[in-house]
Amino acid sequence: MKLEALWDRFQALNNQDKRKVLFGAGGAGFLLIVLCIFGAFSSVRSRHIEVNRLTTELKQIDALSVQYLKVKAEQQAREAQIRANKVALFTLIQNSATRLDLKLNDLNERKEELSDSNLTQVSVIVNVKELSMDRLTAFLEDIEKSAANGLVKITRLQVKTRFDQPDLLDVQMTVATWKAS
Repeated sequence: MKLEALWDRFQALNNQDKRKVLFGAGGAGFLLIVLCIFGAFSSVRSRHIEVNRLTTELKQIDALSVQYLKVKAEQQAREAQIRANKVALFTLIQNSATRLDLKLNDLNERKEELSDSNLTQVSVIVNVKELSMDRLTAFLEDIEKSAANGLVKITRLQVKTRFDQPDLLDVQMTVATWKAS
């Protein structure tokens, strides 16, 4: 009913006023269309930005996933290597000493369970007296290279210069390997 009243009032206007009303209505309609188009473009643009952000995040996730799988495979290989570790430290150290013609004073073995893992650290404390620097270096390198699996490391090294022969050293070192518990 109100629409008919508006139409009647519009019909009662003269031609110039009708043109003004039509022009105003057309302008308002045009403005409404422009605002709708602007709103649609703005919405599309914000969606496009969001899609780009999510795409970037997915690429980062993919890269991290590849990196994670690589690290996990390396960890599993290292765990398999530790499970297969059959290194006998006493034999390895004595063989190295024999190859280099060294006299070992005493060897003491310790086994220690590592917290938060299923590993046992087996370590041997080695004392060698009257050793030159070059023979010490050769001994250390030979011990670490003798274990083909790379699971033998010198974890502690204490070197003292002798007072009676300053060119010679007294060495105490800890050689360790790791085995599955």
